[in-house]
Amino acid sequence: AAAACSTVREDRALRSLHSYFLKPGSLGHPIRYRVETMREGLEISHRRVEASQKGALIFHLAASFSSMGGGLVHQDEMPDAPPPGECGTEAGMIREFLDGLDPRLRRRLPKGLERRLHEEQPIELRPISPANFLLPGDGEPRRSMWMRCRGELPEDSRLHSILLLYASDFPMVGTALQPHGTNTLSPLARVASLDHGAWFHAPFRFDRWTLFQTRSPRAAGGRVLVHGEFWSGDGALVSTCVQEGMARVRRQR
Repeated sequence: AAAACSTVREDRALRSLHSYFLKPGSLGHPIRYRVETMREGLEISHRRVEASQKGALIFHLAASFSSMGGGLVHQDEMPDAPPPGECGTEAGMIREFLDGLDPRLRRRLPKGLERRLHEEQPIELRPISPANFLLPGDGEPRRSMWMRCRGELPEDSRLHSILLLYASDFPMVGTALQPHGTNTLSPLARVASLDHGAWFHAPFRFDRWTLFQTRSPRAAGGRVLVHGEFWSGDGALVSTCVQEGMARVRRQR
């Protein structure tokens, strides 16, 4: 998304995108981004981005940009939620759950998890009514959490959109696992993002608290579908996203 934004005139905001994750990437090798101009109209710009690593295509994206305009306006009502100050941090929640976890299960958690819980992360998360996903039961495929980027961000709407898009990936596939007694930390779970779509409806600041609600209406054929909505603190629906993921659970031996 950032590569596409860098080729579009500044008065056009990111409006929508759809991306496909074709192959896993590696942090140890550079990624080459190729941006193609699909259309440069009077009101709308379209871009296509291909990401390659070690000569192989691993990701592609189509994005649309336009200027803010008039037109019809309506939206749903923002869901009720306790204010962020009444919600604990995700890191604090996980530390609390870890304290009561069986040591045998604790040793099976991803390496570095406990260390990361004591490091300040760039995106602050405050879950609402969180379930203990280290000892999962059968719950509804729904999640709600407050999110914001730490620190003050510049007045750049595209940057706020890109960071919100990055953060939207955190809880989505995990939402679909909740009814099945597992989670993304389980060594038996194989999960991955397959494709991700997003629409941006109104200006917002991601360095202010934003409510993110997700739900999974369907899981079948080794895939899960998850819908998400972002609400600004003043009640505006600012972004909608949809993600399809792979989700399979190996049986215990």
